[in-house]
Amino acid sequence: MKDQKLRELIADAEGLDEFQWLSSIALATAEDVTPSVMEPLPRDRVEKIYTRRSRLNRERNSPIKGFEYLLDMLSTTTADKISIHALFKSGKKYFVFTDPELNELLGILGPLRAEKKIW
Repeated sequence: MKDQKLRELIADAEGLDEFQWLSSIALATAEDVTPSVMEPLPRDRVEKIYTRRSRLNRERNSPIKGFEYLLDMLSTTTADKISIHALFKSGKKYFVFTDPELNELLGILGPLRAEKKIW
């Protein structure tokens, strides 16, 4: 159920300008979807962590798609908690950020090199 709802959120996002980079990937058809395996995290904690990661990626000249939109959404969402999901498509890993009820897609980061260990 959660798996399908997450796929629907992603499919809807693939048509938006902010996620235009996903259009050729068809992430909603990912081979492996791992819904959040941890408790949802406080929004301010997620925002702090991913703001720092975004800065480090820029400093290392190693950009990952999706950071700007994610950080904008984290600063404006009314969700108190954030769920982070991992998806695997064609050997690449993507992180998807949602509210715990899977009603709001807050961002997608990737692609990252796929590794067995998710967290």
